[in-house]
Amino acid sequence: MAAKAHHTETKQLTRLLERVIDAMRAYQSAYPLETQEVDVSIAAAGEYRAMLGRLRADDLPRFEARFKELLNQNTIREVASFQAQLNRERLAIR
Repeated sequence: MAAKAHHTETKQLTRLLERVIDAMRAYQSAYPLETQEVDVSIAAAGEYRAMLGRLRADDLPRFEARFKELLNQNTIREVASFQAQLNRERLAIR
């Protein structure tokens, strides 16, 4: 019975380790520049934890959302301005 319990715990631990590695891999894929010096391994968990601590301390997710919002607003404004300029140029050419 103890061997079966040990086997079940080993399988659970293996699945948990795979989930952690998958999360590291996903983060590394999403942020390649920030993670280029970090391995995707359990041994690197401390480095990932430190990055998370810095993100939380800097509150970067809130700033990232605001940056994207401003980028979208400015992009729309710039495209509209560019379109208006193209229309003026088109009329000038005619």
